Order: sequence, then structure tokens, then C-alpha cells
Amino acid sequence: MSKILIVSSDFNFATMLEARLLMADHQVVIAGDGVLGFQKAKDVAPELIILDAALPKMSGHQLIEKLKTPGEPLRTIPVIVVADRPRMEHLFRDEDIFYFCVKPVIPAQFLDRVVAAVKNSQTTAAFAGKVTEKPRRGPCILLAGVQEFIVAKMKKFLEQKGFLVEIAWDEADIMRKADLLRPDRIFVQFWEDMSTLNTPRILEKLKKKEDLKSVPVVAFCGANVLRDAMMCMPQVKVISFNESRDLLEKIEGLLGAAQTSRDERKPLP
Repeated sequence: MSKILIVSSDFNFATMLEARLLMADHQVVIAGDGVLGFQKAKDVAPELIILDAALPKMSGHQLIEKLKTPGEPLRTIPVIVVADRPRMEHLFRDEDIFYFCVKPVIPAQFLDRVVAAVKNSQTTAAFAGKVTEKPRRGPCILLAGVQEFIVAKMKKFLEQKGFLVEIAWDEADIMRKADLLRPDRIFVQFWEDMSTLNTPRILEKLKKKEDLKSVPVVAFCGANVLRDAMMCMPQVKVISFNESRDLLEKIEGLLGAAQTSRDERKPLP
């Protein structure tokens, strides 16, 4: 049973959503304004926060900024933002939110997002514990993609090369795990449907983080979308593939070139 905090002054929306979540066996806490929402988040430590973009006393955007302050214990909690108007999405474009949607929500689709967010929260908490208990040894790669069979093959290949590999499946997961891991390299798939995975936006977010902007990022994509990927992301290395074998060969060449470059920079004995 997961604890979910709803922060909304919209009584009809909050009570409808509460009923749906209770039917799905979640615990629900409701706060009617942003100030109370922040206090409730501290009191109950929810696994998910669902908040209205428009709130009294403290706006949804201000509340997210407060929740995501560096060093704030609540910053890893996923947040779903709900708004009355689609144009409000631009206010949250640069924020670390899990999902943005517009009212009226479609209950079945919305609950799918809730399940995904809660799962992400639980995975992140477990992962953070592992990092604390067992400091990593050796080079680490963060790997993110849409095609599970491609990602699985890449993970196995990279592990055989001696890398520690952590997988992320969406934008919020990538940013959280990048913060936790400080990887030596990030591989992320470029996907044509950016509502599924918005790789250009992920790159922009990484560049804005002082401790992550120097991490090398490699984008990989199908050969059919290579031109689109290079146009959207001229600042990063992009490798394309027709089959998984092509991709693995190119990754091996890329890693070999990186190793050679490091060896050349070593001082002579």
C-alpha cells in the first residue's frame, strides 16, 4: 500500500481522485494549498505527490521548486502535475516532474501513470540504499532507452566489458539516477515520439547541472531517425543501428577509442 499526497484546492477533482486511489488500495492524504502541501509532504513522506498547478498560498511551481531544492530529503519523490490549461506546461518544462496532464483526467490512463510513478519511487529508494551501503567499484554507465530488448543486450555487453550498468526508463528516472550515481558515461536512446522519451530535453537538463554537465553522453537511435537525431542534438555523439549487432560493434569502437585517448594522455614512465 503506497502513500499518495494530493495537493489541490479543487474539491471535486481531489475527492474523485481520492476515491479512485482508495479503490486501488493506496493511502491518500489531501492538502488544500501549497503551504499545507509542503508540510504534509514532510509529515507523511509520500511515495508520490499529485498537485494542481494553480494553488492558493503557494503555487504548484513554487512548491516544486521548494521540494526539489538540492539537499531537500523530499526531492526524490516523483510529482505529477495536473493543470486546467495545456499552456501551463511550459512553466514546468525545466522542472524535475514525472508527468504533466490536463484536466479532465482519464481515470484509467491516469492510474497507469500513478502506478509507474510509485514504482519509480520505490525503485529509487531501494537504489539509493544500495549506493549508500555499497559504494561502486569500477567505471559506471547509466543506460536509458525505450526498446527493452536493445537495452538488455547493451547492458549485458557493457557488463562483459567490465562496466557497472544501471538502467533508467524515463526522464525523471534518468535525472534521479544520474544524481545518485555520477556515472562515467550516459547512453540514452533517441526516440521519434518525444512524449515517450524526450532525449533533447534530458540533455538540456544534464547541461544545467554543474556536477553532471561534463559527463559524456552518447545517443543511440535507429538508422531511420539518424538525421532527426543529429538535427535535434548536434552537441552530442549519435550512433545509429539497423540491428543490435551493429550497435554493439559501434559501442565497442567508441569505448576503445576513449580508452586509447586516455592512454595517450598518461605520462610516460
